[in-house]
Amino acid sequence: MGDGKKKGGSKLGLVLVLLLAGLLVSGAVGYFRPNTPLLGPLVGMVVKQASLARDTGGIYEVRISELRLADEEFSAGEALDLQVLVFAVDAQGNLSKEPLFDTRKFGDRLAEAGNREKPVVARWPDHTFRVDWKQGEEFLVQVWDRKGSDTLLSEWRSEKSSGFPLTGQIAFTVVNKADAKNPKGNYIKFDAAPTTAK
Repeated sequence: MGDGKKKGGSKLGLVLVLLLAGLLVSGAVGYFRPNTPLLGPLVGMVVKQASLARDTGGIYEVRISELRLADEEFSAGEALDLQVLVFAVDAQGNLSKEPLFDTRKFGDRLAEAGNREKPVVARWPDHTFRVDWKQGEEFLVQVWDRKGSDTLLSEWRSEKSSGFPLTGQIAFTVVNKADAKNPKGNYIKFDAAPTTAK
């Protein structure tokens, strides 16, 4: 009986080793020969997504999938028009004169603190912008209330990083010139992907 278990275990180990070897060979073929049917495009997709986390420059297509601020940061019933500006910051720390992206072009994003029908949330799912990014370049993201008088609600400046900074969820720790009352409730989400477009 013990011999049967050993034989079964060694067969499973052999199958796992062969499977792992097959995956490694397939990955290498897909990487070094991108024109290989099925393997080339599949490995290309994985490498393309991994490049976001690596030290790679290039043209990125960026979307703001969600901006959310917590009700606690405002007076109950306060009316808001949420807008975002994104500026480039070059390797020397200089801010671009014009924003890379200005959501005002796409209309009002009206909200009311404490009102479930008009939450303090804004989205621009159909509007993307392209960034020709190089290592060392960073970004400044500003969130404004354009209702009545323009008020800078919050801003975030990216830090030197090895990958493209405008991706994933970014938290705002300061809102309305004060420490956020609900730090987890104040954020902006970016979706970004490298593109070959010129």
